[in-house]
Amino acid sequence: MRTFIALELPAENKEQLHRLIKRLQEHNLRTINWVAPQNLHITLLFIGEIELQQQSVITSLIEELVNSCPAPVFSAPQIMLIPSQKPHLLWVEYKCISPEIAVVYRQLIKQLTESGYRLDKKPLRFHVTLGRIKGYISPPFISEVLNQKIPPLAFKSSILTFYKSILQPQGPEYFPLVNFYLK
Repeated sequence: MRTFIALELPAENKEQLHRLIKRLQEHNLRTINWVAPQNLHITLLFIGEIELQQQSVITSLIEELVNSCPAPVFSAPQIMLIPSQKPHLLWVEYKCISPEIAVVYRQLIKQLTESGYRLDKKPLRFHVTLGRIKGYISPPFISEVLNQKIPPLAFKSSILTFYKSILQPQGPEYFPLVNFYLK
């Protein structure tokens, strides 16, 4: 089963990003697969394929690492096209003002790698994917995207979720395996 770990967005922030997606969808671009509102989350770590019996080991590891972790605080959202040349992702990146979640991330990488998992070792960037770009997008659309303003309200993410992801032609479906409540 394909898995990842994410931080949940408060309902208000999820709705704010959904409104942004709806504004951008008005351009009727068929080259962007937009993320469904219920799938909006802050990606922490993509684990990839695991066997069913590995789920409990990973769950125990996450539980141990987040046991005393406070809920991280995010602010300063910035809309981005990734990479900047020939982008294939449209996301909102946040600054995290709580260092503890980065420590959890590094420990997850270390312990899962030591256990034989082959993880993506990209630098941690707290982001919410809004859409996956599958083809050409025009310079005027790029300009409009990059000029979008998102209110810079700080928020806490108090739920970390271990997810199962099933890829479908219409987009991925995410199923929470376990929720962890951060203090």
